Amino acid sequence: MAALLNDAQRSRLNIVLHEFEKSLREADAWLSEDRPSAGALYRRRVGLSAGRRAVVRAQISAALDEIASLAQTLHLDGVEEDMSAKIAAEMINHWSDLIDSRSHALRRYGAVNPELAGLLDERLTWLAERALALAHLVQSEE
Repeated sequence: MAALLNDAQRSRLNIVLHEFEKSLREADAWLSEDRPSAGALYRRRVGLSAGRRAVVRAQISAALDEIASLAQTLHLDGVEEDMSAKIAAEMINHWSDLIDSRSHALRRYGAVNPELAGLLDERLTWLAERALALAHLVQSEE
C-alpha cells in the first residue's frame, strides 16, 4: 500500500497539529483555574461562567482526542520540547530588556529625572542579574 503522506505533507500536519494541541492544552489549563491569577503588574482571568467553561473544556477534550487519533492513524511523530531551553531564552531576553531600561537608556523616551538613576538602576541591574542567573540554572544538566 502506498504511503498516505509524503515527507513534506507529514511535516506540515505534524507542525499544525502540534501547535493546535499546545494551544488547546494551554487554554484548558487556563480554564481549569478556579480563580484569576495575578502578579504585581498583571492580572489574568477567563471571563466565562462555570457552565460555559465546562462546555469549552468538553470541546477541547474532543479536539485533543481527535488529534491523538489522527496522530496514531497517520503515524505522526510526537515532538519533545525541552522547556528549560525556552525558559533560558526568555530569561536572556529579559536580561537584555532590563539592562536596556536603566535610566540612561530611558533618555530615548524623554528627559530623565536626575533622581531616577539612584532609585532604578541598581534594582534593574539586580533583576537583570537574577534573569541571567536563572538562564544559567535552567540550562540542561547533561
